[in-house]
Amino acid sequence: MPLPTLKPRFIALVIVILLCIFSIWFLSLKPSNNKDWQASFIQLPDIRLQGDVLSIKNLRDFRYNSHAEVSEQRYLQRQYKLSELTGLWYGISHFAPHGLAHVFLSFEFGADNYLVVSIEARLEQRHTDGYNPLTGLFRQYTKTLLLATEEDVIGLRSHIRKEQVYLYPVPLSTIKLRALLLNYLREAEQLQTEPAFYNSFADNCMTGLLRATSTLNHWWQWLDYRIILPGYSDRLLFKLQGRDKLDKLQAWRAQHLIDPSQGQIADAAFSAA
Repeated sequence: MPLPTLKPRFIALVIVILLCIFSIWFLSLKPSNNKDWQASFIQLPDIRLQGDVLSIKNLRDFRYNSHAEVSEQRYLQRQYKLSELTGLWYGISHFAPHGLAHVFLSFEFGADNYLVVSIEARLEQRHTDGYNPLTGLFRQYTKTLLLATEEDVIGLRSHIRKEQVYLYPVPLSTIKLRALLLNYLREAEQLQTEPAFYNSFADNCMTGLLRATSTLNHWWQWLDYRIILPGYSDRLLFKLQGRDKLDKLQAWRAQHLIDPSQGQIADAAFSAA
């Protein structure tokens, strides 16, 4: 006996019903800061700004074993003077091929004093396999703006995970540097009272950083492959700096590739190395 043929209208109805069920489930999800977090994401930064002095408690400075597991939970209390903010560095850490990478910023306050800003998915204990870009499309991760040391954020990726990490200088005026940092600090504080979801496409490590700038003003710019795939974002930085000869891009990259053999995480001058 031949199987009955499903009518197109019935198929369309089933699809609509499934989409409605998915939409109701998706919209019912709410971000929260009250979860069973992994060790790296338990503490949120405590930020105080008085005049020229920026004070940060719970500045993350973790150490990791050879398996990239937390071996020492270290939180620092540091002060930075906005008047000493002199530079900005853009980091790209390639954790997979085809442009899959994590990006972050490091603000330089002179005298080997740096503050890293990294927008990340705040992982829970149930996320035993780490971050998954596909899962990140469905409101499964809470967003966090991490404030940390270079020894933590860079050292974990370049020295422990052995990822290719690039660190590029970003030429900005002192006024723009300060405004950019203050934007990130305001967002870090806002996320503590108004949690948000991390989204692999719409609100990730790359787009999260760009939201605080005035570089991209049109919706179609966010569809640029150099933004969707952060591993290629140095091409955008290369162009924004007035460089247009792509044949020199590889040489430029080589100049800014971190060489783990030049310094160890425990070194006092890790950032300089």
